[in-house]
Amino acid sequence: VERESACVAINEILNATPTSVRPMAVEDEDSGIERWLTYFSGRLKEARKEASLTQEQLAEKAGIPQPHISRLENGQHSPSAKTIEKLALALN
Repeated sequence: VERESACVAINEILNATPTSVRPMAVEDEDSGIERWLTYFSGRLKEARKEASLTQEQLAEKAGIPQPHISRLENGQHSPSAKTIEKLALALN
């Protein structure tokens, strides 16, 4: 399952449309990335519960492995734009 999740993430990166990237300012230990992970993980879990979905159900609807959903909800991974799009579509 871990390998499948890694393959999904790698494919999303390789198939992503190039975009411009702006550097984030890092002021201290509580960097912008940490704030983003905290915000996104909480919002994803909240949206999933509002939709009355389990992680497994959301994973199936979004075409993302359930362990990846878990890592996103726990703030262990930052999602790609493609993953956010898949989640948004699955959560309406």
